[in-house]
Amino acid sequence: MKSIKAIFRRGQNVRLDGQNLDNLSRTSSVTNLEEQQLQLQQQQAQQQYQLQQNQKGTKPRKSLSKERIDKTNEPNRRNDKKNSARNNNKIESGESPYLSIDSLQEEEFMQLRKQLQEMAQEKTNLALQLGEQKGQLNILQKEIQKLKSFQEESNIQLEHLTAENTLLRNRLRDVAHSPLSDTEKQQLLDCHRHHSSAPASIATNLLEDDNGVDATPCTTPDWDKYSSGNVSEVSVACLQDKIHQMQETHYSTNEELQATLQELTDLQRQLIELQQENERLNEEKTLMFDSLCRQTERLNDSRSEVESLKQLLYQEKGESDQYGSIAEREQKLVDLLKAAQEERENLMVKLEQITSELQETKAALLDKENMIQQMNERIKTLEYTLDARYAEHKQLDQELMQARDQCNGKQIEINRLTDLLDNAKTKINELEQDRTMSDKSELDELLDNARKEKHLLESEVAHLKEQLAIGKNEIEKLKEQVSILQEEVMVTRNNAKSTQSDLEYKCEKLIKEKSALGDQLQEFQETLNELQVQNQCQLEDKRQLSAVLSETQRNLNETERKSLNLERELEELKKLRAEENEEWEKFQSDLLTSVRVANDFKTEAQQELQRMIMENKTYRDRERQLRAEIEKLKVPSINRASMTSREFYFRVLPASNVNLFDASSVGVTDSFLDLFPARRRRLQISGQKHFR
Repeated sequence: MKSIKAIFRRGQNVRLDGQNLDNLSRTSSVTNLEEQQLQLQQQQAQQQYQLQQNQKGTKPRKSLSKERIDKTNEPNRRNDKKNSARNNNKIESGESPYLSIDSLQEEEFMQLRKQLQEMAQEKTNLALQLGEQKGQLNILQKEIQKLKSFQEESNIQLEHLTAENTLLRNRLRDVAHSPLSDTEKQQLLDCHRHHSSAPASIATNLLEDDNGVDATPCTTPDWDKYSSGNVSEVSVACLQDKIHQMQETHYSTNEELQATLQELTDLQRQLIELQQENERLNEEKTLMFDSLCRQTERLNDSRSEVESLKQLLYQEKGESDQYGSIAEREQKLVDLLKAAQEERENLMVKLEQITSELQETKAALLDKENMIQQMNERIKTLEYTLDARYAEHKQLDQELMQARDQCNGKQIEINRLTDLLDNAKTKINELEQDRTMSDKSELDELLDNARKEKHLLESEVAHLKEQLAIGKNEIEKLKEQVSILQEEVMVTRNNAKSTQSDLEYKCEKLIKEKSALGDQLQEFQETLNELQVQNQCQLEDKRQLSAVLSETQRNLNETERKSLNLERELEELKKLRAEENEEWEKFQSDLLTSVRVANDFKTEAQQELQRMIMENKTYRDRERQLRAEIEKLKVPSINRASMTSREFYFRVLPASNVNLFDASSVGVTDSFLDLFPARRRRLQISGQKHFR
């Protein structure tokens, strides 16, 4: 009976192993990882334990890591015990105990895999951040180097500027405290006039030092306070400078006028060139017009010929006399029509050429008109510039006259002041002489003084008259120069007006020619209308073709879209096919394993059957021996013999029958008993009762 129970248990275990083979293959990697982690923890715990033994030399104690492992393993052991108990209960009830364990292991494996993936992602992110930080560090180092070099250059420039500043400050101090002569003062004034556009900070205050100390302001020289007697000379020098400046402006205006005259000559030359081109275009136009006239004459001739041919066709008798037969007449008419068609084609080709040439000439005329307009605008601008220059010239002449008058007035004042000084000196000398001389009376002295003053005033008047004559001569010279310039300006203006009138006349001519060409263009417009009609027909054909093309394009797009969808479906089917192949291969492998297990189970069953047959033989031999012994003993009572036979029947035969039944039907009834566990229990209970 024990052997039968063992066979049943083996069959159940084999069945469960066959069912859970996939789960074991899935959880093998997880168990391997857990075993590796446990081994590493155990090795670390052993190393710590050995170190503690070597250091302390005391009794061995469990390390913290071992205690942690034990603590973590204790609930696992408890869970294993509980799971084993549950599995036993499930085996008895026919349920599979490995589903919950497999799901837990798969969840743990997925968590571990997620953790590993997160660690790998964190590692890659850290590597990328390190690379970016290294690049930023390199960039910052380069910028630091650039800033250092820029700082060094700026320091060098600052040193150079400080040196220049100190030199300029020393020079200004030397100039401020040095005594100047009149010529040096005049030079300083000239420099001040030439450099009046410089900033005031250069003349008043100097730049501050790098250390933050304010520079001493440049003190203005005090020589003008002590030289009040030379004010008139300085004013005269200023007036002379103004006169020089006005002369320079006069020369510059003359140069500008010469430049404008040169530009006007260039414009005249360009106008002559344009006139020549215009004449050439007119000649070409006349040639084209002649060719058009010839072509029109030819057209008229061809028309007259056509009319004559029509008349010949209408005539009957005359045609028969001239040509002889109808075939000859038809042949000649065909030849004439061919010749007329060829002439018409040639004329159409020539007409197209003429239209193209006419368009080209029209474009050239438009370009020339634009050029003429530009030249007129330029002439107007030059006239405006001439007027402006003339006004400036007048203004400069007025300023020059005013300056001359001021100069003369200043010179007169200077002479008067010198005369007054001389008179005062003479009076002082006379008074001193009067003191010495006491013979003369006061009236005589007064008369003498009056006579002397009269002589002096007469001399002053003569001197002033001479200066006035000199000034008048200079003014006349300047007036002559101004009149010469005015004449030149008038000549240039007249030349510009004449060129303008010529250009206007040519422009009118071109406008007339343009109107004539417009009339010709109207004639050609009719032919263009015919061509436009043909063009419209072609455009309609083109639209139809474009509509057909758009439809074909739309169909092509739809077919492409369908092909893409079919390709996607094909790829999905390929993926499904691959998955089904993989599942089929897995199913085949599972089938092979189940077949192998069944074969193993079959071999074991056959071995058990052979063993049971051998045992049956031994039992039969024993039965024979027992029967022989019974016959020898010859029990007196029949009841006793019947009781023994019944006990033998209940003790031996049921066991043998059960063994035979079980041995022969193990392979067939396993699946039946697995499906009906209640039936199985009943069979086990009945077998146990038979044993008892």
